[in-house]
Amino acid sequence: MRQFAAIATLSLLFLVVSCSIVYHGFVRNFTSETAIIDVRFLEGTKLTKVPEKVSFANEVVKFKGGYKKLFKDSLTVSRLDSSHVRLMIPPHTSIDLSDITGAFLNAHPLEDCLVTVTVKNRVDTLLNGRYNLNRKLFSFKGGIGTALAYHDIK
Repeated sequence: MRQFAAIATLSLLFLVVSCSIVYHGFVRNFTSETAIIDVRFLEGTKLTKVPEKVSFANEVVKFKGGYKKLFKDSLTVSRLDSSHVRLMIPPHTSIDLSDITGAFLNAHPLEDCLVTVTVKNRVDTLLNGRYNLNRKLFSFKGGIGTALAYHDIK
């Protein structure tokens, strides 16, 4: 019985240590200007089809219980070429980027892409390849199953 308890404890410990947290990426535009998000897919990306639309909320979403139901509208994705898409984010709105960049695994995106945000002639690089996430520009919230990584445009 002691051996079974020891094996069960070690198995549980291994399971907990090996768990990965899947984050979903969001962008909120607090400004009174339209923000431009450019997503460029780098070579070797696994995403073969870019969605024509992304989930969109016509307000700046507060990430509290029930926030997902606010993303009931959609925003059109402009495909500029085979590896470059652009989103125009209206003022005081929020978008769900997970449809384009994939979910983030342990705060790293699953897709290899370059993501920049342009507003008021200022460009911020949010992501430069799979392992180069600019953590200073993101906030993280939630836990297993509800983890969020989001950027606020201010």
